[in-house]
Amino acid sequence: MQAEHLAAAGHRRLGYAFPADPRVAGFAGPRLAGVRAACADLGLDDPVVLTVPLEIDAAKDAVATWRGASVTAVCAYNDDVALALLTGVRRSGLAVPGDLAVIGFDDIPGAAVADPPLTTVTTDHRAIAEHIAQTIVHGLEGTEAPLRPGSDVVGLVRRDSA
Repeated sequence: MQAEHLAAAGHRRLGYAFPADPRVAGFAGPRLAGVRAACADLGLDDPVVLTVPLEIDAAKDAVATWRGASVTAVCAYNDDVALALLTGVRRSGLAVPGDLAVIGFDDIPGAAVADPPLTTVTTDHRAIAEHIAQTIVHGLEGTEAPLRPGSDVVGLVRRDSA
């Protein structure tokens, strides 16, 4: 969804901000795989992947590397990484989204009040939790598991950063 949104906005060269926190690697890998698959489906090159710690200097370095690689938009693993990038872009004397568009994931409360407000992807955690609970119950009862939730559990929150 991140890559599709950015491509629809005209971005042809994307970056991906991978988290530095090893505790989330199990989630980060599939998200990156999704962005890679979307880029391939859209006829875009593979995203330029950089690990971005939640530090201003590291974010500035990533911004410089992406700009040097002609990246115009970045999909961030989550909103925390995206917020670090927003700061890195501003501290580099650049503008979001004019010089580099940024899109996050999770729609944390701070995303709406960031400068600029962060475009992000949200997930209906309640629907997912209900599905997991029902799957467990059906498994314990020995009955057929419910259908998985559809793509409607994920949505785009359009704001000013991308």
